[in-house]
Amino acid sequence: MMKRATHLYLLIGFLVALLLLSGVALVNWRHIADMQDSAEWVRHTEKVREAIHQLQIEMQEVETGMRGFVITGDETFLEPYEKARGQISGQYRLLRELTRDNPAQQKHCAMIEPTLFMRVAAAETAVTLRKMNNFESARDEVATGPGNGLMRQIYNVMEQMDHEEEVLLVKRSATAQEATDRARHLMLTGTGLSFILLIAVSAVVVRENRMRQRSELALKASHAELESSVRANRLIMKHSLDVICTVDKNGKFIFVSEAAERLWGYKPQEMAGRSYSDFVHPEDREKTRAMASEIMAGKPVQDFENRYTRKDGSLISVVWSATWSNEDHTMFCVARDLTARKESEAAIAQLNEELIHRATQLEETNKELEAFSYSVSHDLRSPLRGIDGFSQALEEDYAATFDDEGRGYLARIRGAARRMGELIDDLLKLSQITRAGMYPGRVDLTHLAETIRDDWQRREPDRQVQWDISPGMVVEGDLQLLRVALENLIGNAWKFTSKQPAARIECGSELHDGRRVYYVRDNGAGFDMTYAKKLFGAFQRLHSLAEFEGTGIGLATVQRIMHRHSGRVWAEGAVGQGATFYFCL
Repeated sequence: MMKRATHLYLLIGFLVALLLLSGVALVNWRHIADMQDSAEWVRHTEKVREAIHQLQIEMQEVETGMRGFVITGDETFLEPYEKARGQISGQYRLLRELTRDNPAQQKHCAMIEPTLFMRVAAAETAVTLRKMNNFESARDEVATGPGNGLMRQIYNVMEQMDHEEEVLLVKRSATAQEATDRARHLMLTGTGLSFILLIAVSAVVVRENRMRQRSELALKASHAELESSVRANRLIMKHSLDVICTVDKNGKFIFVSEAAERLWGYKPQEMAGRSYSDFVHPEDREKTRAMASEIMAGKPVQDFENRYTRKDGSLISVVWSATWSNEDHTMFCVARDLTARKESEAAIAQLNEELIHRATQLEETNKELEAFSYSVSHDLRSPLRGIDGFSQALEEDYAATFDDEGRGYLARIRGAARRMGELIDDLLKLSQITRAGMYPGRVDLTHLAETIRDDWQRREPDRQVQWDISPGMVVEGDLQLLRVALENLIGNAWKFTSKQPAARIECGSELHDGRRVYYVRDNGAGFDMTYAKKLFGAFQRLHSLAEFEGTGIGLATVQRIMHRHSGRVWAEGAVGQGATFYFCL
């Protein structure tokens, strides 16, 4: 009765282990499918964002090429302009196709479709006018035509689309990670429980063998012990996930465990008596024979890798450990499948290559931008100096021959040349801010603000301005970059309070949502919050030159400096009631 109960327990244990493994395999299969779906959605979202960015680039190419041609008349600007203009339609169709599963994004696509082609048409109008040598009409089309408003509409919608896709990407990436974690947890748990059950069953078998040995005659004790050992070895051979095999001195398999069928697709009896070279990949046979020779010479080997051809023709990577027995003239070997790990390593290597390639491209782009900046500096300054110089000569030598209107024209020419020079200088400064090295350290913002205040008071000693600079404002950042940022912010406050009889400028800090932020506040001209997003764009101005001088580069420079400090800058204000510019690092 006791033996029958033991066998029943063994059978139940095996059945439970088998059912548990089957259940784990089924659930893992479902989780793997979920993981693949999640990964596919992540890739799809990345494609949509790439299409949005590419369409933005094409529109920017159209805008830049058109403006460059209208301003300079140089037809080399038309090549990127024409190329981008020809690709916009296809890029828009691609974006619409990629977002067909998203009604909200389809609605956005429908919103920008007419705007896109209206903007391209407006650009084409300006180019056509410039080709007809109608520079003033072309310039007016660029400056006051509908194109600027259309571009803002396009960028606002596309930024909203990109933001929605970014939110989707975060959600889908989190979903994919959750699916991966669930699959891993379930696999580890199921495998651990199955292993425990197998150990328990094996322990019962061992205990049964020992009890039977005690009941047998002393003469049969050694034989029973040998049988028990054989049974234990067979269980190990049967349930081991690794292939266990023996090979003779001629390289032929003597014994192959059942795991061979899972690994290579061959049953053990199909491999017995055949040379291992029949299964090794042709390119790896020579190194495998050399390694076998070292093993037979008495040098054990661990972690030797080679490739095998499966029965279905596919390739797998295998890692071996082997040793040689001089007594039996036999090689004892253990093999494990490395294919999955190799594929993961290959995927990681490919990803690293792509990252290196992208980094190289970025570096080349930065070099091209730097070369372009220097080219702009030298190529544009020379004709500007000529315009200013000849205008000055006309003004000095022939002033008597001109009437008031003619002298006014000369003054406007010289003023425009100087303004163009200022624009070039500010563009170069903006470019240098982007490329400048970062040297972080402790920066006393209070001291910086006081120094800048004193500079402005020395420049215009007759102006009466009430200053309020908070003490103890110390941050971690780059001293030179933060000095440039404060100079622009305080300089703006000084400029836009110039018409205020009781001007007031404050520099301080306060807590916003638990985070320390810093600000420069004034009671000057202020601005309409409807146009707050325009403040930090290059050449974006909310006031005319007749009201306040400037090139529209200063706040764009401040924004780039804050981005380089992993921070941000924003503004609040009202027309005629002053403005406050906040920033955090």
